[in-house]
Amino acid sequence: MVLAASVTLLITRRVRYDVVGLITMLSLILLGLVNPERALENFGSTSVLLLVALMIVSGFLSESGLLEVLGEFVTSRVRSEKVAVGLILVATAFISGFVSDVALTLSFLPLVVYISSKLGRARSKYLIPLSYSAILGVGTR
Repeated sequence: MVLAASVTLLITRRVRYDVVGLITMLSLILLGLVNPERALENFGSTSVLLLVALMIVSGFLSESGLLEVLGEFVTSRVRSEKVAVGLILVATAFISGFVSDVALTLSFLPLVVYISSKLGRARSKYLIPLSYSAILGVGTR
């Protein structure tokens, strides 16, 4: 029941995803399906804190306009959509050798969203290759 309600809220996008997560967690605690200690134990993990920090940095990069300048540079200099995507994927693959895949994908998200809207294409056309490029990246880890 809780899972179905959560999935419905996420699909309809009537409520923000972070609020859905909190509502789901509170529902599971109040129904006695999960004890409070168990529900909260992973909030202090390094991975969760890193993702939160990267989402904040990604938001700041998006709001600062820096990524729009970079996106404008890429779309104005490169006329071919395939070349623009190829440049982003090659850069992602190279950088992922030195940075966490998730961190890199989160950092490049606003740039890819800007470029996809500038080129008038669906975001998924670029986001899926971006994530695979970050996973398959080269370098030493």
